[in-house]
Amino acid sequence: MKHLNETGLLLALMRAALHQDWQAQLPWPAGCSTQKLEDLILRQSLVSMIYPVLKNQKGAAWAPLQQSMKRPYEKMIQLGVMQEYEIQALLDSFEQEGIDCMPIKGWITRTFYPDPLMRSMADLDVVIRQMDSGRMRTWMEARDYVYDDTEKRFHDGYWKLPFMYVELHQCATDRRSLPADEAAWVEQKEQRLWDPENLLPGKKHIYRMGMEDFYVHSLLHFRKHFTGSGVGIRFLADIYVFRQQRLPLDAARIRSQLEAVHMTAFARQMERIANACFDGTGTPALDRDAALVVDYLVNAGVHGGREVQRALQVQQRGQRTYLHNMPREVLRQCFPSAEVLHKRYPRLEKAPWLLPAYWAVRAVRIVAQERYKIGQARRSSSKKAYDQLREVYLAAGVLEK
Repeated sequence: MKHLNETGLLLALMRAALHQDWQAQLPWPAGCSTQKLEDLILRQSLVSMIYPVLKNQKGAAWAPLQQSMKRPYEKMIQLGVMQEYEIQALLDSFEQEGIDCMPIKGWITRTFYPDPLMRSMADLDVVIRQMDSGRMRTWMEARDYVYDDTEKRFHDGYWKLPFMYVELHQCATDRRSLPADEAAWVEQKEQRLWDPENLLPGKKHIYRMGMEDFYVHSLLHFRKHFTGSGVGIRFLADIYVFRQQRLPLDAARIRSQLEAVHMTAFARQMERIANACFDGTGTPALDRDAALVVDYLVNAGVHGGREVQRALQVQQRGQRTYLHNMPREVLRQCFPSAEVLHKRYPRLEKAPWLLPAYWAVRAVRIVAQERYKIGQARRSSSKKAYDQLREVYLAAGVLEK
């Protein structure tokens, strides 16, 4: 495991925080690097979770980290308070204006933590019923939000300085990366988002998924990022705190939904690994599969990384071989999908007939001027990287053993 001492201590801090054991005293491991641990905490966006435990540690070894994390913690708490105030104001406006909406993802997840501010949040995700981008842009700008013109396709982004970012979604789940059968099931499922039973008590326009649906949706989102550019350890904590609520869930309903999107093994493994990481006290002892997954999550960072992304571009769900996939990846460098080009070149939104020309220009440019991109893909997507990633997928239940 990369950064073994630092990762073990990070998990021990998270474990104490999730159990609200603020006075827990943790030994500083021999050889543990303050700088590496600080980098892990910041990359994983965990300072608001673990600082209340960190600040109470005794011993000189802890002092530099306590000092360096104090200001980031104060900033994250300030951010969280401002976010909550702004979110409540925004949801109140949706209700008053008769705009049907459903908050999803992080803002719901953080309510399961002992203190919602323990769980940092980059943005607020809201599904808008019968989303009209033009109308909603006018509505948001009237409330001092600034449209983010880099966001395209299935959601619109809005900034409100200094800390607020809102994504307004057409649908709850991005179906582009799903196999056809899973995408069809999700599309059918989302037709029931706006059933009256999902209305929040006392509200006419604010909806919330049932807890079974929310859990499966969260796992779908987790898997999307897990098999994308990578995702952080915080997702495991999200699973753990949700399951610790001991909610009266319909197990059969969850099971049937997981089967529909081929996530039974993934969900089982993530729950098992989350329990291994966060049950009990002290530094957890992880088996091989858990160690592989944790190492992948911790070192990818909460937003993933370029190396992981390039290796994943070659890895395919299923049983294809490296030699089969590598030539396909080289071709993809020259001829990326239409969705990738639409995102990179906004002009294509208004002039889609230019797509063949953009493909041709890109291929010529790479062959004539940017051959390093092909070499980069070959190096970062080596057979070794492919095999290592496959081991992680097997350990996580993404692929069947």
